[in-house]
Amino acid sequence: MKRPNICLKVTPLLHKAFAAIQADAVKGSKFHAHFVRLDRNDRELLQYAPVGLLKQSPQPSLPIRFTYSLATYMEYIGKHKSEFAGHFLWEKSLKHILKGCEVVVEEKELVFKNPAQEARKQMLYNTAAEREYKRLVKDVDEEQVRTRKAVSATGSTVKNGMLAVHMMIGLFAGFFGGYLLARSVVREEKNRLIGGVIGLIFVFLLEMFLFLFNACKAEVRERDRVQRNRAAALAATAKKKKSN
Repeated sequence: MKRPNICLKVTPLLHKAFAAIQADAVKGSKFHAHFVRLDRNDRELLQYAPVGLLKQSPQPSLPIRFTYSLATYMEYIGKHKSEFAGHFLWEKSLKHILKGCEVVVEEKELVFKNPAQEARKQMLYNTAAEREYKRLVKDVDEEQVRTRKAVSATGSTVKNGMLAVHMMIGLFAGFFGGYLLARSVVREEKNRLIGGVIGLIFVFLLEMFLFLFNACKAEVRERDRVQRNRAAALAATAKKKKSN
């Protein structure tokens, strides 16, 4: 038998109750130290409930499971009444908070976002992908890997050296080109040298722009490569689980 999706119509009083609790969930708030003593499930249901500070428009009904966590927190407040003076729920009963809430049965189960739960899922996915990646590369010859790293490092050194030479040649060409251009326009040697300096600065700025552009492009390619590897590892993990 399918379990009924029992919910409550949200009243202004219920909004205020959850708003007060969600304020307790904020680090540094007056009652935060008490709020974090609740079980994780209760904390997340209260903190991310679609009412109070997170109310929606149009306002959906509130599944009954949220009121169980509300009752747990109110019971805790009752046991530590002296420490909750001034709290909205102080000396209030659950019956009082739920007064006027109409009971409704929804056809479909209402699902709301839980950022903390989504973060845990993503962490599990990343861990599984990392584990699968390590499994795939565990049989790779370490000596071959070291050789490839050494070749890569040598290639980077040569590339950086050629880049420096390229920049020096470019700066010289910029100065010489600016000097020749100024020579065809002005007669004084001082102005020709100024023209050469302007050409040098222009080439320098152009080379810096090209360098940054290529660096950003390489970073994007590397990030895409890592994402493809992770996606492949996740797909392999899912396929393996499905086959089992």
